[in-house]
Amino acid sequence: SVSHARQVPEGLECMITLEDIDETNYCEYQTAPSLLWFPAKAASAAIEELRRTQFKQFMERLETTDCEAEMRRLQEKGPPIYVEDKNVLPLPEGETHVSRLWYLADDAEISAKLEGALEGDDHQRLWDELKEVHAATQASQPNPTDSPLLTGARADAAAVPKRAPGELLSLQWIFAGSPGTSRDALQGSMSAQDSLDL
Repeated sequence: SVSHARQVPEGLECMITLEDIDETNYCEYQTAPSLLWFPAKAASAAIEELRRTQFKQFMERLETTDCEAEMRRLQEKGPPIYVEDKNVLPLPEGETHVSRLWYLADDAEISAKLEGALEGDDHQRLWDELKEVHAATQASQPNPTDSPLLTGARADAAAVPKRAPGELLSLQWIFAGSPGTSRDALQGSMSAQDSLDL
């Protein structure tokens, strides 16, 4: 709607607290770029809590997560600016973000900007700095492909001698690299493989 409702829609319930929504806790949100208003699917106190804490929670997750996939998702998304929730503040197709909030009890409109969030050049600067910190952290971590175990495995694989079909590998070489292996078992296994090669 282009204007605020003066009557709370019937049967509206907060999806966060499960309380009934009435004139005391009804909230609407405006989306951009259409600037239309929609009933929020949560009580005003729950929406205000999201607006107050989402930026802080984003920064805390960046600092504490040890999951590379989550870190990558956070870096790609960038620091949030406006309150968002796909369930209680769903965006219609073509809309980019929630721009303003309206609380019926106070008949007050406020910005949907998150507490502590940055905009414009300051937002881009913060985003760039977070990316640089992540890149530096990644560069300082050891490459798992350079571990002694994998390096030794590659060397062992490269040392396996080539053989033509029907030709048995040297049992001396096999037993030198595989102590405890049954000589008869290896002999039988390789003979069976040679019959397939032929």
